[in-house]
This record gives sequence, structure tokens and C-alpha cells, in this order.
Amino acid sequence: MAKRRSRRFNVYLKAALLSGSVSHEAFVGNISEDGIYVRIRSAGAGIDFTLETAFDCNLILTSEETINLRCRLIWAYEIPIINQPGRSAYNLGLEILYQIPGYNDFYRNVMMKNLNDQLNSLSG
Repeated sequence: MAKRRSRRFNVYLKAALLSGSVSHEAFVGNISEDGIYVRIRSAGAGIDFTLETAFDCNLILTSEETINLRCRLIWAYEIPIINQPGRSAYNLGLEILYQIPGYNDFYRNVMMKNLNDQLNSLSG
């Protein structure tokens, strides 16, 4: 397995994943400088996520602030939802191809908060 290019940090953000005229509500579980981990839940199983497909991923920071990223699907897998036949969740790994300038600032802020939290937990 190839080594990741940059460190990942856990987040919990709502997002919209867009491809053509199709939009999916999503949740972002972690971010890095170059990629994001996204989970979506479908109304029905069988969504086709073809590797290398380009998506727009809009991270929803507040009701008025979003960060728009152009991404490429590098891995995906389906998880059937127990006791809900025909419903699935999808875990997706997206590589960021293009980002608006605000993403780097957002990533650095998440990184600094994470490091501060780690230092605070060590100091008691």
C-alpha cells in the first residue's frame, strides 16, 4: 500500500457530493491536504461509483459558508445497512484535484486544533 502524502485529521462535516445532475448528501469523516474520506447513505442500493470519476464535493462549514473541491474517486465500497433491505452506505476515498484557496487555511486550522487538543490531553 502506498504511503499517504499528507496527514489525515478527523472531522465531522456535512457535504454535498455532485456528479453531473446527481447530488448526494454526504458526511466527511477525515481530511488531508490532498484527500477526503466521505460516507453517503443512499435511498436504494446500487449506486454506481466508478473509480476515477470526477465529483464536486461541497464541504458545508456553516449555513452560509462552504468550501468547494473538485475531486476524483480513488476507492469506494458499499456497506449494506442491516435490517434495511435495499439500502446501503458507501465509503468513498476522494483525491482533491482542485481546491479553492480557502481550503488550505481550513486544513491548517483543523491541523492546529488537532495538535492543540493532543497537547492539552498530554498536559492533563
